[in-house]
Amino acid sequence: MRFTRAAAGAALSLIFLLAPVVDAIGGNVNKQLLKNKQAQRARERLTGHFSFPMHGGKPSGIADEVYQVKQFAIETPMDHSPEKTTNETFMNRYWVYDRYYKAGGPIFLYHGAESNMSDYASWWLSESFLTDILQQFGGMGIVFEHRYYGGSSPYMVTVDMPAANLQYLTTAQALADVDYFANRFKSEKYAEIDKSPKKVPWIFLGISYGGNLASYAREKYPETFFAAYSSSAPVQAEVDIGAYFDRVYRGILELDPACARNMHSAIVYIDEQLSNSTETNTAIKQLFLGPGGEANSDGDFADTLAIQFWDFQNSGMDDESSPDDTQTLKGVCAHLNTDIANSTSPVEGWETTKGSKWIATRWASYPPLIDWIYAYKGANCGGYAANPNFSYTCKLGRILDDGDSIAWRWQYCTEYGYFQTGNEGPYQLVSKYSDVKYWQELCRKQFANANATDFLPELPTVNVTNTLYGGWSRPQSRTLYVINDMDPWSVLGFYSNDTDAPLYQVSNNVPGCEDTFSGNRIFGYLLENSYHGQDGLGDRLGNDTGKPATDLFKKALAAWLPCFGKDTAWKPQVINTTTHSSDMRTRVPNARVPNATPMTMKEGKNMTTSAPTASTTAAQAPIKVTGTTTTVPGTTTTVPGTTTTVPRTNTSGLTAIPSSTARMANPHQGIVLIMPPASNDTIRDLEKALGNRRPSSTLNMAVFSKVSIPTEPPTNIKERKPVLSTRRMPLFEVAGHPIIWHCLTALPKIDVKEVFLIGYYDESVFRDFIRDASKEFPQFTIKYLREYQPLGTAGGLYHFRDVILKNSPKRFFVLNADVCCSFPLKEMLQLSDDREAEAVILGTRVSNEAASNFGCIVSDPGKRVLHYVEKPESHISNLINCGVYLFDSSIIFKIRKAMEVKAKRIASDPLYDPTEEGSSDDVLRLEQDILGPLADEKNFYVYETRDFWRQIKTAGSAVPANALYLQKAYQSGSEDLPAASATIIPPVYIHPTATVDATAKLGPNVSIGPRAVVGPGARVKESIVLEDAEIKHDACVLYSIVGWGARIGAWARVEGTPISVTQHTTTVLKNGVKVQSVTILAKDCVVHDEIRVQNCVCLPYKELKKDVANEVIM
Repeated sequence: MRFTRAAAGAALSLIFLLAPVVDAIGGNVNKQLLKNKQAQRARERLTGHFSFPMHGGKPSGIADEVYQVKQFAIETPMDHSPEKTTNETFMNRYWVYDRYYKAGGPIFLYHGAESNMSDYASWWLSESFLTDILQQFGGMGIVFEHRYYGGSSPYMVTVDMPAANLQYLTTAQALADVDYFANRFKSEKYAEIDKSPKKVPWIFLGISYGGNLASYAREKYPETFFAAYSSSAPVQAEVDIGAYFDRVYRGILELDPACARNMHSAIVYIDEQLSNSTETNTAIKQLFLGPGGEANSDGDFADTLAIQFWDFQNSGMDDESSPDDTQTLKGVCAHLNTDIANSTSPVEGWETTKGSKWIATRWASYPPLIDWIYAYKGANCGGYAANPNFSYTCKLGRILDDGDSIAWRWQYCTEYGYFQTGNEGPYQLVSKYSDVKYWQELCRKQFANANATDFLPELPTVNVTNTLYGGWSRPQSRTLYVINDMDPWSVLGFYSNDTDAPLYQVSNNVPGCEDTFSGNRIFGYLLENSYHGQDGLGDRLGNDTGKPATDLFKKALAAWLPCFGKDTAWKPQVINTTTHSSDMRTRVPNARVPNATPMTMKEGKNMTTSAPTASTTAAQAPIKVTGTTTTVPGTTTTVPGTTTTVPRTNTSGLTAIPSSTARMANPHQGIVLIMPPASNDTIRDLEKALGNRRPSSTLNMAVFSKVSIPTEPPTNIKERKPVLSTRRMPLFEVAGHPIIWHCLTALPKIDVKEVFLIGYYDESVFRDFIRDASKEFPQFTIKYLREYQPLGTAGGLYHFRDVILKNSPKRFFVLNADVCCSFPLKEMLQLSDDREAEAVILGTRVSNEAASNFGCIVSDPGKRVLHYVEKPESHISNLINCGVYLFDSSIIFKIRKAMEVKAKRIASDPLYDPTEEGSSDDVLRLEQDILGPLADEKNFYVYETRDFWRQIKTAGSAVPANALYLQKAYQSGSEDLPAASATIIPPVYIHPTATVDATAKLGPNVSIGPRAVVGPGARVKESIVLEDAEIKHDACVLYSIVGWGARIGAWARVEGTPISVTQHTTTVLKNGVKVQSVTILAKDCVVHDEIRVQNCVCLPYKELKKDVANEVIM
């Protein structure tokens, strides 16, 4: 594992649907398998999406197998302890694959450990070695997600969350979660059969930390888990594991002895320089880091040099995700083992001929080292060849901000230790300044809120952990322990070379069902020349990395399973597996006595990987993920596609919802949602134009607002960084606020109490916004839920119906977040009450020419919707869909029906293309799939607004939206806007950190962002100026967007063409060609002095040195 770098009463509550950018966590087996898949596809030059996996350039043998891996969740107690300090619950995700299940068969549960499993569950269940086991034994496969990781976190895990919110992240609670789940599990297939551990055998599988849990589960819950597969498990908790790098050194020594010795010589020299004097300390840091590097602590410097060894645990000297070997140990060694004359190092190293100083300098001069430091540490350092004309920040030692990484750091800081310290001695590779004190400080700095509490111990409580679960002293019966001999984490397992560890013999002989361990023998398999968790990378496409071990496990299962419940209907199938010799391996103790500890994830690369995951199933794999299922304690309710657990269920698996005529006492009980736009293409235009390489906040959003739900405290999020920076995913601002913020301003009018953000963005994307919005709107809480793939507006509702229907709300709002309007939600509620409507849609009038670009509504004088047509080819009405809805909760049934209709259509369509975007039957859109049939039922009404409305679909549309929101704020007397003056023509918004010269003239309809500078005599009108932009003296900016950090020179003129805010278009004709009405300067564009730019889109980092008009500058 590796640390990664880089969350009642009459009121409504709110939920947003969003779409993410993934911040990957590297180092454990899940990440490694995706890195391998990504590298494989890169080598095969596969692009786009495929309907089946590829191997060796040919379709795999399972290309014709199409079966569903389904996502569910179970409502789980936060605290399982007898003291029961809280009655709160959370939704714990799991995935089920029942393709091969036979009645009464075993249940195989793979635990995801410290990973967000949404990207890996499908692979584990349908393509890994586990799939063969399921097929052979007629088993059902389950992937279970660890609490506080991925979508199973009771709180949004952030850098400044209260320590009290992390107190339930313990191994004891995590194990109790799985026991609780196993004893309440119900399934769709053979639902009538009791699948509890009392009736069918449950087998626990885990790798790495998950291997710990597998062994611990057999220790703590032997009646629940009949057998286990534990691989690469560092079961012994220890504070100091410098021995980890001893094993890395020995591994490098076997593969490249000259390199190992050169690195050892260099690190000993580096430690001497750090210790000798202030001058030598400064010099050695500047040698590796460049100017400013000396300001970093010795510990941070030491830990940064160690990043080159972090991937050894996964792939040794190679790394398939770096095909050119630049950021691999192989690349470092190739550089270190040659000099500038291309002479090669002798096997004993360079020290006797060139000296350790030369070796250290050669190491520092490795060109990719600085990129490596940036990728892992996020530090902008100049390095050995720093440019003297550049300024570098080179600040190491940042704290983690990714939720999964924070959660794992909490676990090792409190329970496991796993401090990967410098390994002084003959095998030293890492500086002695990466010591226990340094790691303690990392924990204190990461969890500053916990320092004054009892939740964060001075040192991890490793003795308690080992006492509870046995550490390396208590191997379990009916458990196969897989040991990878090149794995540095083996120093904490049952094959450790630590002289404090018991001396075990690893036997391939399958023990009897009731055999317990005695003496020094454990049942296991030692995989030679294998790294951390590599047996888990074996799959059905020919990767047989761990086949000997998994074959042995099949052999063991064939012997053990018949011992379970003699009266059970289950019988094992005939087993045909490789026969293993009864060879026995014994580890040789090392003279070194380290304080060992299992896998620590160092801050790792931000890796984007590809695999047949839940989000790519329809395109790349023969697996189809169809939804999510949640359960309340004691029940699992299932329906086609996804499953929800609700307080009351009927035989269809959905909540028993009162009919539309059976009104509840509180007519406002319901939910409000802000949903994804129907099309993402135009939003991407906005992102591309502005230079934002990550999804826009206007993409894929929904707000659900829920009634009669107990109010929970606001989610704690870290302080907001400057919006729209290059280092963090921004929320695009109009009128001085993110687009979503304007939606929230309407909610106090209808007494919202809870807000959910739902979508496909990574959890970290909206943390800062949630933090700020929670302060701004303390009357309701805001939380985030994540889709497993973009599901469309209706598909997203159905996917998360367990959340929406949890307390049987009567109604809910749905708002498309790409609209700009006054959100007359109260008036829509009143119309719904007056008509006892099943649904109410917000409409507005546009010109006949513009109407065909929208969903069109035909209504009668009583406001009943008679027909709804999405973007008709011919004119039917100029009353259009505004993207704001109020639904009766029974809409969920209608979405389900539409999903079934689409599934039948797909099944009967010979031309069906599963690679086409949105082709899956669980991807549904309100506009295309739901509203038309709803109009036929004659209980669908439209509320026509006379107030402003605008869609924010393109970059150009942001400027008129900015004007509309500014005008609204000005009319309401907002104190955020400056008063009219000789130089201010209202409305104008100026961020408090912006600098505007007193002689500059602004307005109307201008927004000036954070730290922007507007010089003397400048003129800005109908424009948005984003953060860090600069407009120099006497420049003129009209009808434009000035991007982040853009520069406009003196006397320059940047302008678009004015159009009315009531026109629903953002293009104008210029010389017979349609061009953007707004000029857009993207990030860091430079317009030189006295240059004119008209109706242009300028992509990031461009310089304009001559006049230009009506162009896109690439």
